[in-house]
Amino acid sequence: ILSNESHRQKLHGTVKFIFQPAEEFKGGAKLMIDEGVLDDVDEIYGIHLWNMLDVGVIGVKPGPVMGGSVRFDIVVKGRGGHGALPHQGKDATVIGAFLVTALQTIVSRNVDPMENCVLTVGTLKTGHTGNVIADEARLSGTLRYQNQEVRDIIMNRIKTVLKGLQVMFEVEAEVDFGYGYPPTVNDGGATDKVGKILKEENVGEVIMHRTALTAEDFSYYLEKRKGCFIFVGSSLTNVAEKMIPHHRSDFDFDEEALFVSATCFLKIVGALLAEKNCKL
Repeated sequence: ILSNESHRQKLHGTVKFIFQPAEEFKGGAKLMIDEGVLDDVDEIYGIHLWNMLDVGVIGVKPGPVMGGSVRFDIVVKGRGGHGALPHQGKDATVIGAFLVTALQTIVSRNVDPMENCVLTVGTLKTGHTGNVIADEARLSGTLRYQNQEVRDIIMNRIKTVLKGLQVMFEVEAEVDFGYGYPPTVNDGGATDKVGKILKEENVGEVIMHRTALTAEDFSYYLEKRKGCFIFVGSSLTNVAEKMIPHHRSDFDFDEEALFVSATCFLKIVGALLAEKNCKL
């Protein structure tokens, strides 16, 4: 849209499009920053489709808008045996199930209830057949946070829980942490400008977005440059369950949201360059 000649004549500056790989796993934003993608950039703006909002609703929020993330992988090494003789083994299945529950107490009993954080165990893999005591359990999960001190508390408590688990069940257990993305924090001034522009241009219903603990590597850009990460409603309107959660196997969205997103970018870029008459 912006490359159209009629629009290009209205732009008093430069617009850079970033086509970024590996957002979900490798953090493509950080790699692109290291390669100099922001060297000639003053401000940066991004959009995330959001199925928790109806099409036509646009969420903006200054300050923290998404969480930081840490992945964890836990291995419990028990001792296998016959399912009819459990006293001869160290049942990794029972221990793994116990550990899932124990980990849930970390947030509920060690963190200030006013803090935003969550600990989710996403996988528990153990055993091979029904009549054998499993000798190993593998768990993986994610920690989400906004406050780095809270992140450190939870990570240390996971280690402490595993130490107690080893004594309690006489097994070996270890955890490996993989640091994900930092919290996504919108610049206050940039966010205020975006909200004003979208309202004045009547692009949609602009609301104060609710902070979510999902994580996004756009956070790396916002650590380096002023900007705003915007949420465009994309929930389906023609199905009974119109709000299909993100990352679910049957995820779908209303493609009208793509038009709304393009319009947001068009109006934001045009207004900012007209106002500042500088390189963006």
